[in-house]
Amino acid sequence: MKILQLITELRPGGAERIVADLALGLKARGHEVAVAALRPLPANSVIVDDLKRGGIPVSSLEMTRLTPWRIFRLKKIVAEFQPDLVHSHLFHANLTARLNLVKRICPLVNTVHICERRKSKVWHFWLDRLTFRLCTLQTAVSQAVQKYHARHTGCSLASLPLVYNGIKMPRALTDDEISELRKSWGVSDCARVIGAAGRLDWQKGFDRIMKLLP
Repeated sequence: MKILQLITELRPGGAERIVADLALGLKARGHEVAVAALRPLPANSVIVDDLKRGGIPVSSLEMTRLTPWRIFRLKKIVAEFQPDLVHSHLFHANLTARLNLVKRICPLVNTVHICERRKSKVWHFWLDRLTFRLCTLQTAVSQAVQKYHARHTGCSLASLPLVYNGIKMPRALTDDEISELRKSWGVSDCARVIGAAGRLDWQKGFDRIMKLLP
């Protein structure tokens, strides 16, 4: 099966990591996979490096704020790759795939990754509702995202099935490695170490981590 993964950009991030893991995992299962981004590829990105190292073709529509018409370059990418399925992620990529009428060529799956609470982005929900018929299926990555998106677009929960993100489990560290890390972080004497990586934004839930502290 030929699968095209489409996302807004490929700078290091959560949704971007999910796309890379999906692409690499699907290829390992015998599928032919390509990844495309709307925005120009970054000069340095561990996501792009991982994809290329895994033999996944990576391309870009080279879209910028000054060149919105490049949205229709997706038609050429789809025509050249001839996918059996297109899977897009995040609002802009979802809308791009819909406006390029990908559904007329092959099934189009959209995935909603976040609860968009910024008041300046309410038009996202209006456009999503307006173009919803142009995708084959739209999924949500969590119950919170599913319920929030359904409520703000007016769609039913049944029309927005829940599909959790997969997690690539890291290698278990040895006791010596853990000891060295504690030492390098200056927390050797701490009974418990809690950590998280992400931007300092309420959406990442760092306040919930703080509540775990005594």
